[in-house]
Amino acid sequence: MNLFLQSALPKSSTFMMLATMSVTQMLVCLLAVLVMLFALILPVQPASMAVASKFKITTSQATWGSACAVVGSRLFMFGGSLGDTGSLTDTTTTCGIYSIDINRTITTGAASDLQMHGLLDSEDPDYGFRNQIAFVRLNGQVFLIGGRYNNSVGEALKGDFTVEVAYLFDATTGESKRPDSKAGIPYHSSIQASAAIYDKSAPFIYMFGGYKDKNLTVENTLTVIQGSDGRVISSNLDTSEMDGRGLASLGRFNASHQVISGGTLNGRKEGDVLDDQWLFSYQPFLFTRLPHSMANARYLHQSVGYKNRYLIHVGGASPAKQYELVEYVDLKSSQVKIGTIDNPSMGPKSLASGCMHMEGDVIIYMGGFEPTENDVLAAFVNLLLVQANDSDGTLKFRWVTGTGVPTAATPSNGTVAKMTPTPEPEPSNAVAVGERAGL
Repeated sequence: MNLFLQSALPKSSTFMMLATMSVTQMLVCLLAVLVMLFALILPVQPASMAVASKFKITTSQATWGSACAVVGSRLFMFGGSLGDTGSLTDTTTTCGIYSIDINRTITTGAASDLQMHGLLDSEDPDYGFRNQIAFVRLNGQVFLIGGRYNNSVGEALKGDFTVEVAYLFDATTGESKRPDSKAGIPYHSSIQASAAIYDKSAPFIYMFGGYKDKNLTVENTLTVIQGSDGRVISSNLDTSEMDGRGLASLGRFNASHQVISGGTLNGRKEGDVLDDQWLFSYQPFLFTRLPHSMANARYLHQSVGYKNRYLIHVGGASPAKQYELVEYVDLKSSQVKIGTIDNPSMGPKSLASGCMHMEGDVIIYMGGFEPTENDVLAAFVNLLLVQANDSDGTLKFRWVTGTGVPTAATPSNGTVAKMTPTPEPEPSNAVAVGERAGL
Protein backbone atom coordinates (compact mmCIF):
# COMPACT_ATOMS: atom_id res chain seq x y z
CA MET A 1 0.00 0.00 0.00
CA ASN A 2 1.28 3.46 -0.92
CA LEU A 3 2.38 5.45 2.15
CA PHE A 4 0.46 8.46 0.94
CA LEU A 5 -2.77 6.40 0.81
CA GLN A 6 -2.08 4.91 4.20
CA SER A 7 -1.85 8.32 5.77
CA ALA A 8 -4.98 9.55 3.99
CA LEU A 9 -7.34 6.71 5.11
CA PRO A 10 -8.12 5.14 8.47
CA LYS A 11 -6.22 1.84 8.69
CA SER A 12 -9.29 -0.16 9.75
CA SER A 13 -11.24 0.73 6.60
CA THR A 14 -8.53 0.36 3.99
CA PHE A 15 -9.09 -3.33 3.10
CA MET A 16 -12.90 -3.07 3.09
CA MET A 17 -12.86 -0.13 0.71
CA LEU A 18 -10.53 -1.87 -1.71
CA ALA A 19 -12.68 -5.00 -1.63
CA THR A 20 -15.82 -3.11 -2.63
CA MET A 21 -14.21 -1.04 -5.45
CA SER A 22 -14.41 -2.07 -9.07
CA VAL A 23 -11.30 -2.14 -11.27
CA THR A 24 -12.41 1.07 -13.01
CA GLN A 25 -12.90 2.87 -9.72
CA MET A 26 -9.48 1.74 -8.53
CA LEU A 27 -7.84 3.07 -11.71
CA VAL A 28 -9.59 6.43 -11.33
CA CYS A 29 -8.43 6.71 -7.73
CA LEU A 30 -4.90 5.72 -8.68
CA LEU A 31 -4.81 8.37 -11.41
CA ALA A 32 -5.99 11.03 -8.97
CA VAL A 33 -3.28 10.02 -6.52
CA LEU A 34 -0.61 10.23 -9.21
CA VAL A 35 -1.75 13.74 -10.16
CA MET A 36 -1.49 14.80 -6.52
CA LEU A 37 1.98 13.29 -6.22
CA PHE A 38 3.25 15.07 -9.33
CA ALA A 39 1.91 18.36 -7.98
CA LEU A 40 3.89 17.82 -4.79
CA ILE A 41 7.09 16.64 -6.50
CA LEU A 42 7.39 19.06 -9.42
CA PRO A 43 8.97 22.45 -8.55
CA VAL A 44 6.96 25.63 -8.84
CA GLN A 45 8.16 27.93 -11.63
CA PRO A 46 9.88 31.06 -10.25
CA ALA A 47 7.92 34.29 -10.42
CA SER A 48 10.65 36.11 -12.35
CA MET A 49 10.20 33.68 -15.24
CA ALA A 50 6.54 34.67 -15.49
CA VAL A 51 7.45 38.36 -15.42
CA ALA A 52 10.01 37.97 -18.19
CA SER A 53 7.70 35.95 -20.43
CA LYS A 54 5.24 38.83 -20.41
CA PHE A 55 7.68 41.46 -21.68
CA LYS A 56 5.76 44.38 -23.07
CA ILE A 57 6.51 47.99 -23.89
CA THR A 58 4.23 50.82 -24.98
CA THR A 59 4.99 54.18 -26.57
CA SER A 60 4.35 55.84 -23.20
CA GLN A 61 7.40 54.00 -21.85
CA ALA A 62 11.10 53.93 -22.73
CA THR A 63 14.30 52.00 -22.16
CA TRP A 64 17.77 53.28 -21.47
CA GLY A 65 21.03 51.38 -21.88
CA SER A 66 19.57 49.30 -24.74
CA ALA A 67 21.69 47.93 -27.55
CA CYS A 68 20.27 48.71 -30.98
CA ALA A 69 20.64 47.70 -34.61
CA VAL A 70 19.08 48.42 -38.00
CA VAL A 71 18.00 45.46 -40.12
CA GLY A 72 16.17 46.29 -43.32
CA SER A 73 13.78 49.14 -42.58
CA ARG A 74 13.44 48.41 -38.86
CA LEU A 75 15.28 49.69 -35.80
CA PHE A 76 15.63 46.94 -33.17
CA MET A 77 16.20 47.54 -29.45
CA PHE A 78 17.65 44.92 -27.09
CA GLY A 79 17.35 44.92 -23.31
CA GLY A 80 17.93 48.01 -21.21
CA SER A 81 16.17 49.43 -18.19
CA LEU A 82 12.43 49.84 -18.72
CA GLY A 83 9.99 52.29 -17.18
CA ASP A 84 7.35 54.92 -17.82
CA THR A 85 8.37 58.17 -19.49
CA GLY A 86 8.89 60.79 -16.79
CA SER A 87 9.66 58.22 -14.08
CA LEU A 88 13.04 57.97 -12.39
CA THR A 89 15.75 55.76 -13.87
CA ASP A 90 15.68 53.46 -10.83
CA THR A 91 13.70 51.06 -13.00
CA THR A 92 13.58 47.37 -13.91
CA THR A 93 15.84 45.79 -16.48
CA THR A 94 14.80 43.49 -19.26
CA CYS A 95 16.07 41.20 -21.98
CA GLY A 96 13.09 41.98 -24.19
CA ILE A 97 13.38 42.91 -27.86
CA TYR A 98 11.24 45.44 -29.73
CA SER A 99 11.40 47.38 -32.98
CA ILE A 100 9.84 50.21 -35.00
CA ASP A 101 9.57 50.97 -38.71
CA ILE A 102 12.17 53.64 -39.51
CA ASN A 103 10.67 55.29 -42.59
CA ARG A 104 7.11 55.43 -41.26
CA THR A 105 8.35 56.85 -37.97
CA ILE A 106 10.18 59.65 -39.78
CA THR A 107 7.31 60.55 -42.08
CA THR A 108 4.64 60.47 -39.35
CA GLY A 109 6.75 61.97 -36.58
CA ALA A 110 5.77 59.21 -34.14
CA ALA A 111 6.88 55.66 -33.39
CA SER A 112 5.22 53.50 -36.04
CA ASP A 113 4.51 49.78 -36.25
CA LEU A 114 5.85 48.95 -32.79
CA GLN A 115 6.52 45.22 -32.58
CA MET A 116 7.78 43.00 -29.76
CA HIS A 117 10.02 40.03 -30.52
CA GLY A 118 10.18 38.08 -27.28
CA LEU A 119 13.27 37.66 -25.14
CA LEU A 120 16.95 37.71 -25.97
CA ASP A 121 17.67 34.90 -23.52
CA SER A 122 15.02 32.19 -23.25
CA GLU A 123 17.26 29.94 -21.14
CA ASP A 124 17.67 32.61 -18.47
CA PRO A 125 14.66 34.85 -19.11
CA ASP A 126 14.97 36.58 -15.74
CA TYR A 127 18.24 38.25 -16.79
CA GLY A 128 18.21 41.90 -17.79
CA PHE A 129 20.95 43.45 -19.93
CA ARG A 130 22.34 46.93 -20.32
CA ASN A 131 24.94 48.55 -22.60
CA GLN A 132 25.57 45.56 -24.83
CA ILE A 133 27.21 46.13 -28.23
CA ALA A 134 25.40 45.02 -31.40
CA PHE A 135 26.82 43.99 -34.76
CA VAL A 136 24.77 43.24 -37.89
CA ARG A 137 25.95 40.32 -40.00
CA LEU A 138 25.52 39.84 -43.74
CA ASN A 139 22.56 37.48 -43.25
CA GLY A 140 20.70 40.08 -41.18
CA GLN A 141 21.42 38.39 -37.87
CA VAL A 142 22.33 40.64 -34.95
CA PHE A 143 25.28 39.59 -32.81
CA LEU A 144 25.40 41.04 -29.27
CA ILE A 145 28.25 40.99 -26.80
CA GLY A 146 29.45 42.66 -23.59
CA GLY A 147 27.44 44.91 -21.33
CA ARG A 148 26.03 44.29 -17.85
CA TYR A 149 23.34 42.03 -16.48
CA ASN A 150 21.32 41.57 -13.34
CA ASN A 151 19.80 38.29 -12.25
CA SER A 152 16.22 39.40 -11.81
CA VAL A 153 14.20 41.26 -14.37
CA GLY A 154 11.96 42.42 -11.54
CA GLU A 155 14.74 44.30 -9.77
CA ALA A 156 16.72 47.43 -10.59
CA LEU A 157 20.16 46.81 -12.09
CA LYS A 158 22.44 47.18 -9.07
CA GLY A 159 25.20 44.63 -9.71
CA ASP A 160 28.39 45.04 -11.66
CA PHE A 161 28.34 41.71 -13.42
CA THR A 162 29.94 41.64 -16.85
CA VAL A 163 28.27 39.65 -19.62
CA GLU A 164 30.75 37.13 -21.02
CA VAL A 165 28.33 35.16 -23.17
CA ALA A 166 27.23 36.38 -26.58
CA TYR A 167 23.79 36.32 -28.20
CA LEU A 168 22.54 36.01 -31.75
CA PHE A 169 19.15 37.34 -32.85
CA ASP A 170 17.61 36.42 -36.21
CA ALA A 171 15.45 39.35 -37.33
CA THR A 172 13.72 37.16 -39.93
CA THR A 173 12.55 34.38 -37.63
CA GLY A 174 12.58 36.32 -34.35
CA GLU A 175 14.66 33.59 -32.71
CA SER A 176 17.51 34.20 -30.29
CA LYS A 177 20.26 31.83 -29.22
CA ARG A 178 23.63 31.68 -27.53
CA PRO A 179 26.52 30.97 -29.90
CA ASP A 180 29.75 29.50 -28.56
CA SER A 181 31.48 32.89 -28.56
CA LYS A 182 32.67 34.26 -25.24
CA ALA A 183 34.68 37.38 -24.48
CA GLY A 184 35.82 38.93 -21.23
CA ILE A 185 34.76 42.54 -21.80
CA PRO A 186 35.72 45.05 -19.08
CA TYR A 187 32.98 46.43 -16.88
CA HIS A 188 31.57 49.73 -18.21
CA SER A 189 33.54 49.67 -21.45
CA SER A 190 32.62 52.05 -24.28
CA ILE A 191 29.04 52.18 -25.51
CA GLN A 192 27.58 52.19 -29.03
CA ALA A 193 27.82 55.65 -30.56
CA SER A 194 24.87 54.86 -32.81
CA ALA A 195 22.81 51.90 -33.98
CA ALA A 196 24.66 49.04 -35.62
CA ILE A 197 24.11 48.62 -39.37
CA TYR A 198 25.45 46.11 -41.85
CA ASP A 199 28.65 47.37 -43.44
CA LYS A 200 30.86 44.96 -45.39
CA SER A 201 33.78 47.39 -45.09
CA ALA A 202 33.64 47.25 -41.28
CA PRO A 203 33.97 43.60 -40.17
CA PHE A 204 35.01 44.29 -36.58
CA ILE A 205 33.49 45.22 -33.23
CA TYR A 206 35.49 47.66 -31.14
CA MET A 207 35.36 48.27 -27.39
CA PHE A 208 37.58 50.69 -25.52
CA GLY A 209 38.41 51.09 -21.86
CA GLY A 210 36.26 50.12 -18.94
CA TYR A 211 37.25 49.15 -15.42
CA LYS A 212 39.58 46.33 -14.38
CA ASP A 213 37.99 45.74 -11.00
CA LYS A 214 35.41 46.93 -8.49
CA ASN A 215 37.84 49.64 -7.38
CA LEU A 216 37.10 51.26 -10.77
CA THR A 217 40.68 51.16 -12.00
CA VAL A 218 40.35 52.43 -15.55
CA GLU A 219 41.77 50.63 -18.58
CA ASN A 220 42.91 52.13 -21.87
CA THR A 221 42.97 48.97 -23.95
CA LEU A 222 41.16 48.52 -27.24
CA THR A 223 39.45 45.17 -27.75
CA VAL A 224 38.82 44.07 -31.35
CA ILE A 225 36.30 41.31 -32.06
CA GLN A 226 35.60 39.59 -35.37
CA GLY A 227 31.94 40.34 -36.03
CA SER A 228 31.32 37.27 -38.18
CA ASP A 229 32.17 34.73 -35.48
CA GLY A 230 32.59 36.71 -32.25
CA ARG A 231 36.26 35.79 -31.91
CA VAL A 232 38.51 38.20 -29.98
CA ILE A 233 41.41 38.95 -32.31
CA SER A 234 43.14 41.59 -30.20
CA SER A 235 42.82 42.89 -26.67
CA ASN A 236 46.17 44.57 -26.00
CA LEU A 237 46.64 47.20 -28.70
CA ASP A 238 48.90 50.06 -27.66
CA THR A 239 46.68 53.02 -26.86
CA SER A 240 49.03 54.61 -24.33
CA GLU A 241 48.44 58.05 -25.87
CA MET A 242 44.85 57.95 -24.68
CA ASP A 243 43.66 58.02 -21.07
CA GLY A 244 41.69 55.07 -19.78
CA ARG A 245 37.98 55.69 -19.21
CA GLY A 246 34.58 54.10 -18.92
CA LEU A 247 31.36 54.63 -20.89
CA ALA A 248 32.94 56.59 -23.73
CA SER A 249 31.11 56.79 -27.04
CA LEU A 250 32.66 54.62 -29.77
CA GLY A 251 31.34 54.14 -33.28
CA ARG A 252 31.73 54.51 -36.99
CA PHE A 253 32.60 57.89 -38.49
CA ASN A 254 33.09 56.81 -42.10
CA ALA A 255 34.24 53.85 -44.18
CA SER A 256 37.78 54.00 -42.84
CA HIS A 257 37.60 55.49 -39.35
CA GLN A 258 36.01 54.95 -35.97
CA VAL A 259 35.65 57.72 -33.40
CA ILE A 260 36.00 57.66 -29.60
CA SER A 261 34.89 60.62 -27.51
CA GLY A 262 34.33 61.51 -23.89
CA GLY A 263 33.92 59.02 -21.09
CA THR A 264 34.31 59.11 -17.34
CA LEU A 265 37.00 58.19 -14.85
CA ASN A 266 34.47 57.61 -12.08
CA GLY A 267 31.08 59.31 -11.94
CA ARG A 268 29.60 62.60 -13.09
CA LYS A 269 31.57 65.16 -11.12
CA GLU A 270 33.75 67.79 -12.77
CA GLY A 271 37.27 66.58 -13.43
CA ASP A 272 36.16 62.98 -13.89
CA VAL A 273 34.28 63.44 -17.17
CA LEU A 274 36.42 63.78 -20.30
CA ASP A 275 36.02 65.92 -23.41
CA ASP A 276 38.66 64.65 -25.86
CA GLN A 277 37.90 63.19 -29.31
CA TRP A 278 39.91 60.64 -31.27
CA LEU A 279 39.72 59.13 -34.73
CA PHE A 280 41.31 55.74 -35.26
CA SER A 281 41.77 53.17 -37.98
CA TYR A 282 42.50 49.50 -37.31
CA GLN A 283 44.21 48.47 -40.55
CA PRO A 284 46.65 50.17 -40.36
CA PHE A 285 46.30 50.82 -36.65
CA LEU A 286 46.52 54.55 -35.94
CA PHE A 287 45.10 56.84 -33.26
CA THR A 288 44.72 60.55 -34.04
CA ARG A 289 43.50 63.12 -31.55
CA LEU A 290 41.23 65.80 -32.98
CA PRO A 291 42.57 69.35 -32.59
CA HIS A 292 39.65 70.51 -30.45
CA SER A 293 37.90 69.05 -27.43
CA MET A 294 34.12 68.83 -27.13
CA ALA A 295 32.30 71.92 -25.86
CA ASN A 296 30.86 69.79 -23.04
CA ALA A 297 32.70 66.99 -21.30
CA ARG A 298 30.26 64.09 -21.51
CA TYR A 299 29.73 60.33 -21.37
CA LEU A 300 26.84 58.03 -22.24
CA HIS A 301 26.36 60.26 -25.28
CA GLN A 302 25.65 59.28 -28.88
CA SER A 303 27.68 60.30 -31.93
CA VAL A 304 27.33 60.00 -35.69
CA GLY A 305 29.27 61.04 -38.77
CA TYR A 306 27.35 63.24 -41.21
CA LYS A 307 28.13 64.03 -44.86
CA ASN A 308 31.68 62.75 -44.33
CA ARG A 309 32.49 66.15 -42.83
CA TYR A 310 30.72 66.55 -39.50
CA LEU A 311 30.84 64.61 -36.26
CA ILE A 312 27.60 65.21 -34.35
CA HIS A 313 27.34 64.52 -30.60
CA VAL A 314 23.93 64.29 -28.94
CA GLY A 315 23.24 64.21 -25.22
CA GLY A 316 25.24 62.51 -22.52
CA ALA A 317 25.72 62.93 -18.80
CA SER A 318 27.87 65.96 -18.02
CA PRO A 319 28.97 68.11 -15.08
CA ALA A 320 28.81 71.23 -17.27
CA LYS A 321 26.83 74.11 -15.77
CA GLN A 322 25.74 75.15 -19.27
CA TYR A 323 24.49 71.86 -20.71
CA GLU A 324 24.47 71.69 -24.50
CA LEU A 325 22.27 68.96 -25.94
CA VAL A 326 23.86 69.01 -29.41
CA GLU A 327 27.34 69.96 -30.57
CA TYR A 328 29.32 69.09 -33.66
CA VAL A 329 32.80 69.13 -35.13
CA ASP A 330 33.32 70.52 -38.63
CA LEU A 331 36.40 68.61 -39.76
CA LYS A 332 36.79 70.83 -42.81
CA SER A 333 37.17 74.02 -40.78
CA SER A 334 38.46 72.18 -37.68
CA GLN A 335 35.90 73.90 -35.46
CA VAL A 336 33.67 72.74 -32.63
CA LYS A 337 30.24 74.36 -32.66
CA ILE A 338 27.13 74.25 -30.49
CA GLY A 339 24.12 72.87 -32.31
CA THR A 340 21.34 75.46 -32.47
CA ILE A 341 17.85 73.95 -32.27
CA ASP A 342 15.25 76.21 -33.90
CA ASN A 343 12.38 74.99 -31.70
CA PRO A 344 13.98 73.86 -28.41
CA SER A 345 10.69 73.84 -26.51
CA MET A 346 9.42 71.00 -28.73
CA GLY A 347 11.95 68.51 -27.40
CA PRO A 348 13.93 67.49 -24.32
CA LYS A 349 16.61 69.71 -22.79
CA SER A 350 18.92 66.76 -22.23
CA LEU A 351 19.29 63.11 -23.21
CA ALA A 352 21.65 60.27 -22.30
CA SER A 353 22.07 56.52 -22.77
CA GLY A 354 19.46 56.17 -25.49
CA CYS A 355 19.82 54.66 -28.94
CA MET A 356 20.53 56.94 -31.89
CA HIS A 357 20.27 56.26 -35.61
CA MET A 358 20.60 58.77 -38.43
CA GLU A 359 18.55 58.06 -41.54
CA GLY A 360 19.19 60.61 -44.25
CA ASP A 361 18.97 63.98 -42.49
CA VAL A 362 16.89 62.80 -39.53
CA ILE A 363 18.24 61.64 -36.19
CA ILE A 364 16.04 59.05 -34.47
CA TYR A 365 16.71 59.02 -30.73
CA MET A 366 15.06 56.15 -28.86
CA GLY A 367 14.49 56.32 -25.12
CA GLY A 368 17.31 57.24 -22.76
CA PHE A 369 17.02 59.46 -19.71
CA GLU A 370 17.21 63.22 -19.10
CA PRO A 371 20.25 64.01 -16.92
CA THR A 372 19.32 67.65 -16.29
CA GLU A 373 15.83 66.63 -15.14
CA ASN A 374 16.81 64.33 -12.25
CA ASP A 375 17.47 61.44 -14.65
CA VAL A 376 13.81 60.82 -15.49
CA LEU A 377 13.12 58.53 -18.42
CA ALA A 378 12.85 60.30 -21.76
CA ALA A 379 10.13 59.88 -24.37
CA PHE A 380 9.88 56.65 -26.35
CA VAL A 381 11.26 58.45 -29.43
CA ASN A 382 12.51 61.92 -30.36
CA LEU A 383 13.19 63.03 -33.94
CA LEU A 384 15.70 65.73 -34.85
CA LEU A 385 16.09 67.12 -38.38
CA VAL A 386 19.59 68.24 -39.42
CA GLN A 387 20.05 70.88 -42.12
CA ALA A 388 23.41 71.98 -43.55
CA ASN A 389 24.00 75.55 -44.73
CA ASP A 390 26.17 75.18 -47.82
CA SER A 391 27.29 78.81 -47.77
CA ASP A 392 28.97 78.83 -44.36
CA GLY A 393 29.07 75.13 -43.46
CA THR A 394 27.01 75.47 -40.29
CA LEU A 395 24.37 72.97 -39.20
CA LYS A 396 20.87 73.72 -37.98
CA PHE A 397 18.65 71.40 -36.01
CA ARG A 398 14.87 71.20 -35.64
CA TRP A 399 12.64 68.87 -33.63
CA VAL A 400 10.20 67.06 -35.92
CA THR A 401 8.72 64.78 -33.27
CA GLY A 402 4.97 64.81 -33.75
CA THR A 403 5.17 66.41 -37.19
CA GLY A 404 7.60 64.28 -39.16
CA VAL A 405 9.04 65.20 -42.54
CA PRO A 406 7.13 64.79 -45.82
CA THR A 407 9.81 62.78 -47.59
CA ALA A 408 12.62 61.12 -45.66
CA ALA A 409 16.01 61.13 -47.34
CA THR A 410 16.92 57.53 -46.69
CA PRO A 411 19.91 56.41 -48.77
CA SER A 412 21.05 53.77 -46.30
CA ASN A 413 17.89 51.89 -45.25
CA GLY A 414 19.88 49.45 -43.18
CA THR A 415 23.11 49.65 -45.16
CA VAL A 416 25.95 52.13 -45.33
CA ALA A 417 26.41 54.51 -48.22
CA LYS A 418 29.90 54.42 -49.71
CA MET A 419 32.10 57.22 -48.47
CA THR A 420 35.58 58.47 -49.23
CA PRO A 421 38.01 58.62 -46.30
CA THR A 422 38.38 61.92 -44.51
CA PRO A 423 41.93 63.35 -44.38
CA GLU A 424 43.36 62.78 -40.94
CA PRO A 425 43.71 65.97 -38.87
CA GLU A 426 46.92 66.74 -37.05
CA PRO A 427 46.92 65.82 -33.34
CA SER A 428 47.07 68.63 -30.82
CA ASN A 429 48.24 69.13 -27.28
CA ALA A 430 44.81 70.12 -26.00
CA VAL A 431 44.22 68.96 -22.43
CA ALA A 432 41.06 67.07 -21.52
CA VAL A 433 39.07 68.40 -18.58
CA GLY A 434 36.81 67.21 -16.80
CA GLU A 435 23.91 59.34 -9.45
CA ARG A 436 21.35 58.66 -9.76
CA ALA A 437 21.41 56.26 -12.73
CA GLY A 438 24.14 54.27 -10.99
CA LEU A 439 26.82 55.19 -13.52
